[in-house]
Amino acid sequence: MKESEGGKNRRPAPRPVTPRPRGEILEPIPIRARPLPQFVAARGLFTSNQCETLLEKTRFYRSDSESFGRRVDISYLKPEQFSWVFEKIASVASRKNLWGLALSAISEPMRIQRYRRRDYSDPHSDYDYATPDHSKLTVIVPLVDRGDWDGGVLEIGNSFLAPRMQQGDAVIFPSFSLHRVTPVIRGVRIVLSAWISGPPLR
Repeated sequence: MKESEGGKNRRPAPRPVTPRPRGEILEPIPIRARPLPQFVAARGLFTSNQCETLLEKTRFYRSDSESFGRRVDISYLKPEQFSWVFEKIASVASRKNLWGLALSAISEPMRIQRYRRRDYSDPHSDYDYATPDHSKLTVIVPLVDRGDWDGGVLEIGNSFLAPRMQQGDAVIFPSFSLHRVTPVIRGVRIVLSAWISGPPLR
């Protein structure tokens, strides 16, 4: 008889598995996850002519609210007006989704946001667990030349990293990431903002 069948090398019988109460969290298993970036950039998504086209057809209204923590002028873009913009944003969001978030659609109008002197946006996230808004990715595109304003810096994540962006570049980041826009000191900052939604986070 082989030792493995009845001698000293015989494996011990497995311990019985104790059923756990339903809903109890199992013991954590260490997982080495690769680090993910706070944001990614897509250079030259829009040409200067395309940026100018958007600015020519824009009408703003003022959003100045301490409760929302922002001072900015807002204009809305709808897909029936600018289908090519929605197609570009949807395509770049799909290609640059390094976080593997489940994406469904651009389910609300995009915004063109104009920050004049002293305008700002306090730290916030674009994903609201308390509402049906399930934004997964946020996309920001400057529509004017970077030399047109000072201040007005977009800062992303807990470390408030600032991407270097030129007119027509896109920055993409998870909508649940904290971000803010510092007060504009000189000139006017104008950007396109879009949100790609998906199923609720679990």
